[in-house]
Amino acid sequence: TAKEWIQEQMSLPVTSHREFFRQRTNARVTHSVRMGRSNHPCDALSGWRNFAFSRKEGDRAVNNVQIFEATHDGTDAYATIKLNGHVRTVVSPGLAFDNSEYTFELNKEYDMCKKPEEFVGGRFWLMMEDKSCQSLRNPLVNFHVGSVLPENVLNLPAISEGVLEPIDGPQTSDGEFILFGGLSDPLCYQLNDSTEEEDPPVFGKLPDGSWLQFDPRLVLEENTLESPIPDGGGLVRSLTGEQTRCSNVPRTFLNEEHCTLTNSATACGSAGTPNLQIDLNSDNIIDIHEMTGQYVYGILGLPLIDDFGNKQPWPCEPNIRTRWEILGANDCTQTPMGTETYATLAELLIEKGTSDEN
Repeated sequence: TAKEWIQEQMSLPVTSHREFFRQRTNARVTHSVRMGRSNHPCDALSGWRNFAFSRKEGDRAVNNVQIFEATHDGTDAYATIKLNGHVRTVVSPGLAFDNSEYTFELNKEYDMCKKPEEFVGGRFWLMMEDKSCQSLRNPLVNFHVGSVLPENVLNLPAISEGVLEPIDGPQTSDGEFILFGGLSDPLCYQLNDSTEEEDPPVFGKLPDGSWLQFDPRLVLEENTLESPIPDGGGLVRSLTGEQTRCSNVPRTFLNEEHCTLTNSATACGSAGTPNLQIDLNSDNIIDIHEMTGQYVYGILGLPLIDDFGNKQPWPCEPNIRTRWEILGANDCTQTPMGTETYATLAELLIEKGTSDEN
């Protein structure tokens, strides 16, 4: 019956849509985002491609406007393709738009527009002065002896099964690759932990002389009930300049049996750590309890005990002789006090000064 089916479903183990998503997504990210950071080119399972421009470089709704330029001094055999000032590839200087009514100009900056087709020979678009978008062909990532070379170059292994394999062949014409084992190139330790848009791209050179460009993807964290991130994502939050948010969550009936306490120095709270001061008066203590469900206790009359275990009077207690040292204002560290405390101290000092004069 329907009732029995519903009861059977409710008795099954809890599953997580987010866990299911993380196991199957492979989003391309060109910079740190709220939900995560990009992977490192030397990591196992890093992605690589042989075409110069991905869909992200024309996605004006997501990223900053990308600036394209093909530079040429009039004598070199190759024109240098740049994006945001960084070298992407070199091509023949005879670049031309698909629409012959428009003339491509070397050494001129163009805004990228529309999302490029992700394969060598696919279209990418540049914005013209009349605000139209005109297409050229997505070039192969390639460099030659005597041409301009990129800033960051890693040595990649040969394309082979289980080492460096093509993926998504029908969509990219075998233009995307996955590196299974990672790299130990000395350059690995000089590259940023997370890719940002302003970073120069990373390239890889294969033994046969061909080239690939690192294609950063979202780091997939497990972060399940059974295996949570030990610091709640605090380290990643720091590495990305707080662009990526913490990964831990508040206690709920779904996770309370798996909550763990961390001693990590990089740990962060589910909502961050606010920088504020709260007076522990009776009204605020009640409000904190109502908002969080937690109990906060204020203690009055806590005794001051000296090194010999003797209870000592408070310095502001009336009719008690206390000693004060006169210092210059620059030598004092101000102690935060409420207005009533300031008023009480001022009154006691004034009374003391008056009695001494008599």
